[in-house]
Amino acid sequence: MKAEHYPYDIALTGYGHHSYMIDYRGKAIKTITDNSHAIDDMNSEEGERDGRELRRLRGAKALRSEAIMKRRRQW
Repeated sequence: MKAEHYPYDIALTGYGHHSYMIDYRGKAIKTITDNSHAIDDMNSEEGERDGRELRRLRGAKALRSEAIMKRRRQW
C-alpha cells in the first residue's frame, strides 16, 4: 500500500471514537470511526505481524475501506 493511502491525522474525538483523514481520488475524506481494533493496529510497531499480515497494513486497509464505504453512501 502506498504511503498516501494510509490514514493520517488520527485524533481521539471522544470515548472510543477517533477521527482520521484519507486521500481518495485526489480528495481528502475526513470521517469518524469507533473501530478501536483498527486504530490499535495502526498504532502498533512498524514490523509487528499477526500471523502473516502486518498489523499496520491491516489497520490501514480497514480504516480506508470504512471511509470509502461511508463516502459512497453520501453520494
